[in-house]
Amino acid sequence: MRKRYLMGGLAIALIIAYPVASHIHGNTIQARLDSDIQQLNQYIEQELQQSVRFSYEQTQSGIFTSQYMIKFKDEEGKEIPLLQQRIDHGPFPPNALKKGHFLPVNYASKITLINNDLTKAIFTVTQSEQPIVIEYVYGYDSKAKGYVGIAPINISQENLQLGATKISFNAKKDLTDSYFHIEMEPSKFAWLNTSGFIPQEFNHLGKIDMEMHYKLDEKGNLSVETQSDTDYYRFGDKETSIAIHRVKDTQKVTDDGKGLDISATQKAEQVLINDVDLGSYSVDAGYYQLDSGAIKSLGRTIYAIAFNYFNAAIAQKELLSPEPFLESRLFELGMQAIAIFNQNPKLQYGPIQLRNKAGASSVKAELDFVLPKDLNVTSPEEIYLKSLKKLDLQFVLNPAWLKQFTFDVLTVMAKSEKMPLPTDKDKADIDLIIDDMHKSAIESQFFQMKDNDLLFAVTAQAPEGKTIDQVEKISYNEQVYTKEDVEEILTTRGRQFIKLMEERDIESRWDELVERFQNPAE
Repeated sequence: MRKRYLMGGLAIALIIAYPVASHIHGNTIQARLDSDIQQLNQYIEQELQQSVRFSYEQTQSGIFTSQYMIKFKDEEGKEIPLLQQRIDHGPFPPNALKKGHFLPVNYASKITLINNDLTKAIFTVTQSEQPIVIEYVYGYDSKAKGYVGIAPINISQENLQLGATKISFNAKKDLTDSYFHIEMEPSKFAWLNTSGFIPQEFNHLGKIDMEMHYKLDEKGNLSVETQSDTDYYRFGDKETSIAIHRVKDTQKVTDDGKGLDISATQKAEQVLINDVDLGSYSVDAGYYQLDSGAIKSLGRTIYAIAFNYFNAAIAQKELLSPEPFLESRLFELGMQAIAIFNQNPKLQYGPIQLRNKAGASSVKAELDFVLPKDLNVTSPEEIYLKSLKKLDLQFVLNPAWLKQFTFDVLTVMAKSEKMPLPTDKDKADIDLIIDDMHKSAIESQFFQMKDNDLLFAVTAQAPEGKTIDQVEKISYNEQVYTKEDVEEILTTRGRQFIKLMEERDIESRWDELVERFQNPAE
């Protein structure tokens, strides 16, 4: 009997204690929200150097639930309601339990956008009662776990359709160890093409799946890694369509407070132009030991210029010349750009590889820089040489790849011009032209033959404390020469290469071949 009374007493005590605990959670949440808003406003003022502010108002206070309104205060001091936040107090919020979160948490939250004059356009283009929804639980481990849902956007007059987006996250408040997963449904859009080089009347973007991991350790060392898969990109106009299928991207950024490293890769399994398969490609690039402080200062300056420009353009309701916004800060931008070299950065482009069913060709460039000690120069070329410590250039051309690539490009041209497609005779002519180019390259020794490929490579490494203009030895096509000799050899062999190409009448034969697929009526 005593045991039964004891158990019953405990149950009653828990029932009484839970509202008290929940109310305490609510008070703690309000204090945290107040601190978060203050920190946000401090960041806007100090880092972004803007006068806009955020504030909040508690619209409902209960034992189990609280409601808050987040407000935006513009530069004129006008407060505009922006977000509605519902918070269910822990440790066991009912809404969290419904979604399968059975562990005790600090609170569960749902944030939605308020429909007013400021946000009306968002509701219009999404045609949704809730265009943006954020739901998450905040645990005792200081991590928020949930998602951001963004409704599809459709602006018919701009031919813009953005697919629904879901961003799942498991993130710490200070982002010291956070994970994000972004899923975006297919989209289509059009944008103004001022260059005329790439047709852009229609653009389609396949489903995107992206993951990002953000780490910041106790020493302030930053690491951000992302990887994404995109089903396809398609863009073009009525005459030309370009499609890139199954694209994989990776990016990595690290920052130890002194040097900033950025690296990226991209691989596409198939590139089609007018339904002609041009093969695949891969790109590898990196920027290493960029001065961290200079990059951040440059970023803040560019942001401030852009912010002021767009504010002025919106106020005047027209596109403005950017020159007045840049002029007053050109010196500042220049000094920040020079400061990027403080840590002797390294740039890596490639290998960039193009591959088709016949073979592959690639290009690579690696450059190591130093901060120039002497800026008393007479030409831009001299500045470049005085800031360069290492140069490694490599171009690998596979003749079989070039033959297939040329045939494919002429096929694309024929389709665009509505001309007959290349025949076996045209392919034989392509092969003869490229064979003669190959012979000219080898006979002139301008290129080196290596593993059935044509190789052109130049490498120079300056001694410690010196720059490229002070080197004594340079490697050209895997042979080491003095600087004076390599300049003469490059000039002599280059002229011989051109001479042999002229003797074999390469240029006129190529022009005649291309003319076969150009529509004379246009």
